[in-house]
Amino acid sequence: MIFCVTEQPYLTFPVMTEIYVKVEPASDEFKVENGQIPRIELESEAENGKANQELNRRLKDITGKKIGIVSGHKSRRKKIVVDMSEDELRRKLGEIDG
Repeated sequence: MIFCVTEQPYLTFPVMTEIYVKVEPASDEFKVENGQIPRIELESEAENGKANQELNRRLKDITGKKIGIVSGHKSRRKKIVVDMSEDELRRKLGEIDG
């Protein structure tokens, strides 16, 4: 906790980022193309939630944070939420770009 001069605790709130991504399932290999809307190629097929599971697992490995799919569960365009700043998220995605 952070205390001010009067020793009253300040409330700190986590930084949450919501960002759209475009997912391409059934690709030959996992790949990320960073851009205004990042494009993520996944190896899994888009059936029975397999591509969504891979997306969750891969982004958790990249960011070290758990992610959530807010919308687009059955769409290639998804809105995800992650507990980090947008700049940091884009930097981490850029590290594996290509």
